[in-house]
Amino acid sequence: MILGTFTWPEQNFYCRGDIKSVADLKGKKVRVQGSSQADLVKGFGGAGVTLPFGEVVPALEKGVVDCGITGTMPAYKAKWHEVTNTLFRLPVGFTASVWAVNLRSWNKLSPATQAMLKKEMDRLTEKSWKVVEAESDEGVACTTGTGKCSVGEPGKLKLVVPSKADLAARDKVLNDVVLPGWAERCGADCVKKWNEMVGKKYGLTAKAK
Repeated sequence: MILGTFTWPEQNFYCRGDIKSVADLKGKKVRVQGSSQADLVKGFGGAGVTLPFGEVVPALEKGVVDCGITGTMPAYKAKWHEVTNTLFRLPVGFTASVWAVNLRSWNKLSPATQAMLKKEMDRLTEKSWKVVEAESDEGVACTTGTGKCSVGEPGKLKLVVPSKADLAARDKVLNDVVLPGWAERCGADCVKKWNEMVGKKYGLTAKAK
């Protein structure tokens, strides 16, 4: 049973060297979190490399990977700004998470306890989404020194804002590469539900082969 949802800050590209547009990601080895991000990088002409979060800094430092994708504030707290040069702020999604409880355990609780937990989890969910929205922007400020950083000494990464052409290229890869790959892994029933619940809301359509 799902009690609440939350997400991590906006996911962007942190790279060694100079990145000016999506064209500069071609040929780059990019740390990704999963198959869909790997498909995205592949669509840009790069190669996705799956690495645990704790191994990314030494991998970037040694040149095992050229770039990494992660949330803005997590990147700052993990000191990615010390081993990269450019923050390419091309939004490529958020890492969604849930708080859940075993239904059998939940049913053993009294109605009063269930009501209290639901109320508090609703409050926590609302607060978490607000915090993440704020941390997305502050994480950028903290890694680039372009704004206030309340959690430490800011970094000096070059901040590159994507152009309209970059955003269009991202959306094309999403539709032509990422969604088809995800649909194939998910299956027809899963895709049908996603199109009805998520795709319809955002004007996206996934097609399972």
